[in-house]
Amino acid sequence: MNGGPFNNQEELIRRLNAGESEAYCSVYQQLYPAVILQAKKYVGEEGAADITAEVFIRLWNQPKQFESLQHLRNSLLLTTRNLSIDHLRLQKTEDKHYEQLKQLEDHQTTDNYQQELIRARVYALILEEIDKLPDYLRDVFRLAYVEGLNNEQIGERLNLKDSTVRTKKSQALDMLRKKLSGLEFALLLAAISPHYFD
Repeated sequence: MNGGPFNNQEELIRRLNAGESEAYCSVYQQLYPAVILQAKKYVGEEGAADITAEVFIRLWNQPKQFESLQHLRNSLLLTTRNLSIDHLRLQKTEDKHYEQLKQLEDHQTTDNYQQELIRARVYALILEEIDKLPDYLRDVFRLAYVEGLNNEQIGERLNLKDSTVRTKKSQALDMLRKKLSGLEFALLLAAISPHYFD
């Protein structure tokens, strides 16, 4: 597995247990494929993304005392299994009311539009919070995740060392984590994760 900016897995787990955003993002990047694959095995494509998001939101919010990366992986997969089973139980209950739900099919398009509208509003809130970051953090964050520059390019643009760029990215994430709700922060991570270690 890619260790990102960490020297080894032990350091990654230690910093995750300490609540560091950069460690959380590294874990998200490494274990997201395993978690969503597990969810798909239980609930299929449709519900897997929501369950996976909930798994990582719970990871962020819970006290962390993991002994190893394997311990963490097993814990996340167990959480995925339990959430998937809960989802299937709820779905089974809802299926009893299928005939009633069928009458609401005409409203599906409107509902989908409303969901997309809500998602757009959430992203707008995230962008507002990014704009409120101090200049020295906002510039690094935007260059990394809006313009897609890597750490070396950002360092050249702003005349900063690579280690300083990494520190400012982590500080910006910490500030956003404190400002955003769990779901908003999860959406932010989903958006930036592919570029986090460029």
